[in-house]
Amino acid sequence: MTQESELTAPQFATPPTTRGRSGGVSGLSLVELLIVVAILGVLTAIAAPRFQAVRHLAAERAVASTLRTMATNQQLFYPNPVPLRPMSLTDRTPRFGRLHELNRFSGNVFGLVVSNRYVDADRVRYAMVPLNPSAASLRGRFVIQATERGVKRGFIYQVDESGRIVKIR
Repeated sequence: MTQESELTAPQFATPPTTRGRSGGVSGLSLVELLIVVAILGVLTAIAAPRFQAVRHLAAERAVASTLRTMATNQQLFYPNPVPLRPMSLTDRTPRFGRLHELNRFSGNVFGLVVSNRYVDADRVRYAMVPLNPSAASLRGRFVIQATERGVKRGFIYQVDESGRIVKIR
């Protein structure tokens, strides 16, 4: 064997440094960087309101879906009401449930019951119209409203015994 066949480490060529007009290493100038930041700012200003609008529309559709579910559960509650306070244990006539009864009947899926009048979910408050219906007024009809909380002029939806959902605002 000759010594020429000995293994040697490969020699890598170092890339030459490119120099800009001023003699330094080239890159983005301050003006170019400001232009990129301005373009990103304009794109963000265009995209942010659209994102908020889509997010608000998704919240409204979720509320409409919850109201539809409430109306369906009211139809299930009607023939066999579950006696809960404050109604009498002897009242077994068919009627729709008050909101706290409906929430309990459905497994508390609609939100947190607040003083037997409201059910609070994320950013939405559900209430019956009238606010405290009597057992007699719940025989054959009901109205449930959903109001957006935390927004000055938020949406209001309502559903009745027919299952028809109406946007009030």
